[in-house]
Amino acid sequence: MTPPASPPATTPRPARSVRALLRALLRTPFRARTHRHLGFALCAPLGALLLYASTLAMHYAATHGAEPAALPILLAALLLTGLLLPAFDRLRIRWFFGEHLHGPTTFRRGAAHLLTGTLLSALTATLTLGWALVSARNLSYPLWGWRSYPDPAWGGPTPLGVVTTHFLGGGLTAFFLLPPLVVWLTGRQLALARRLITATPQPHPQPLPAPAPQ
Repeated sequence: MTPPASPPATTPRPARSVRALLRALLRTPFRARTHRHLGFALCAPLGALLLYASTLAMHYAATHGAEPAALPILLAALLLTGLLLPAFDRLRIRWFFGEHLHGPTTFRRGAAHLLTGTLLSALTATLTLGWALVSARNLSYPLWGWRSYPDPAWGGPTPLGVVTTHFLGGGLTAFFLLPPLVVWLTGRQLALARRLITATPQPHPQPLPAPAPQ
């Protein structure tokens, strides 16, 4: 009598999940979709720039004896940002993702988009710039970092410890971990933009039934 065949060995689900996560992390920085999200994040966070410019103007007014002009400057900056930001975000969403978001929108949703869009744009732009600078500096450490360093916390005092710490701890970690975070944050920003700066569709009137023949 032939013994029953043993079932094929299967990989435990936690191990498969860990391997899938590692594959996704290793592939994310090289995907075209990731580059679109990074470009979207880097594309001039208009709201944050305008508000920062308004703070500089308010500081200038306050330090040059024109304190009454500070509040009108802030209100003008908020109004200008609220008017320009939806159109600017529609433009960069169409440019990077090919989506056409049509307006106009309501004042309440526009104000919510001003707040969330400004904060998320500033955050994702900062993370993307930090990713590029930190990765470039630390991944290039094997080319120029062979020198002693007095601080043991950064791999010193031996040159090998310095290069290894910066290359592995700073370069590879930032290069592979920050892009998924930027992709996730810009994905949330896109979802909010679809809700806040797209005109609410109006229901189409239903056609009247045809009169019954006499």
